[in-house]
Amino acid sequence: MIVDNTLVDRSRQLIRYSERFAEGFAEDLQPVEFAKLHEEVVAGDGGGYLPKEEMFLRLQERLAWRQVPGVERIRAHWSRHSPLCAVEMEGAVELL
Repeated sequence: MIVDNTLVDRSRQLIRYSERFAEGFAEDLQPVEFAKLHEEVVAGDGGGYLPKEEMFLRLQERLAWRQVPGVERIRAHWSRHSPLCAVEMEGAVELL
């Protein structure tokens, strides 16, 4: 069952996740505009249809890093923080 943009507002979830990503990797990232970082997260996410491994590799390869984290670290960050960033779609409760 797909709940994105029915029960979960994926756009807002990815904004929240991008904020957490910026905080979590602040020591490792070169200075980057939030819009650029968020753009890479959204592109890598592919609307939820791309394999997450592609997203993790994209972030590893396309962002400017002081120290490049391993894919495992990016995966662990996603697994830990992405569910906490979920935002209820407006009207989801009423829909149910």
